[in-house]
Amino acid sequence: MDLTYEQAVNFYRRNYRGACAYHLSDDSEKIILVDAVKHRCRFCGRSAPDVSFRLVAHALPELLGNKKLFSRYECDTCNTFFGEGIENDYGNWSKPMRTLTGRKGKNGIPTHKGGGETGWRIERKNNHFYINAGEDEHNRPFVARENHRVIDFALKCDPYRPMSVHKAFVKMALSILPEAELPNFRQALAWIMNFDHLEEVPILAPVLVSFTPGPARIDGITVGVICRKEDAPDIAPYAFLILTYGHESFQVILPSPERDAAIEGEELILPPFPQQPSQDGLLQVFSHDLRDTELVTEAVVQCTFEFESAQISSSP
Repeated sequence: MDLTYEQAVNFYRRNYRGACAYHLSDDSEKIILVDAVKHRCRFCGRSAPDVSFRLVAHALPELLGNKKLFSRYECDTCNTFFGEGIENDYGNWSKPMRTLTGRKGKNGIPTHKGGGETGWRIERKNNHFYINAGEDEHNRPFVARENHRVIDFALKCDPYRPMSVHKAFVKMALSILPEAELPNFRQALAWIMNFDHLEEVPILAPVLVSFTPGPARIDGITVGVICRKEDAPDIAPYAFLILTYGHESFQVILPSPERDAAIEGEELILPPFPQQPSQDGLLQVFSHDLRDTELVTEAVVQCTFEFESAQISSSP
């Protein structure tokens, strides 16, 4: 849908209400989300003492740089299940862009390297790129031009399952939703808990991604969920996750067969959530279809960065 910024704003104002929103930065206060019943897991439904709640449960994955938003309603068993499963797939899928945009997770900003002891290496430190070209000029995932100020990257993702990545987005939303909204997502809760990454709930549309050229718009993370108004005049899904960090903003329809049965099978033509273009270039919008269930091992993320200056050194 090719709409102006104002038309997109009007579409979302007309059809949606905010369910929750958080902006997380280094200066933010720590936020701990709680449900009405203490020590009951909203994901598996079990309570203490059948399950424990000793681990720190990040409402958004720590790999995104989340050190501020936590919950008390995710048991240790589910915390481990998500961390070793869908959040690991999300980390593998997002690693190249997290390196390029400088997302500092639990173990710092991800580093990319290849080719052995004399190979190439890409890392970020103190808001600077450090690129070791290595000895094999035919085995580098980057090409420098314009006196090394412009670099075209083609970074390979670690193996991931697309449907598992989609589940990770949905899990983020279900982690921050107000408790009163959970009855609208009972099937989605069961879906993200299934080891089999199948389309057991309708995926109504691909994930929309808005990419902003130039400097990163925000240093932290902005995340929220919007839900359809009861009197919404347009055909629209019940709820979206909106997640923004670095140069990227993700818009993910949340599966809700409970509320979206009437629009299943409809062709949805939705405008991207309004994002003001930067002065450095037009907003770029594209989609990720993450419904594939097979392991992806050869995915490559391509991106071009332009730097104000570059220093070239022959030292190791």
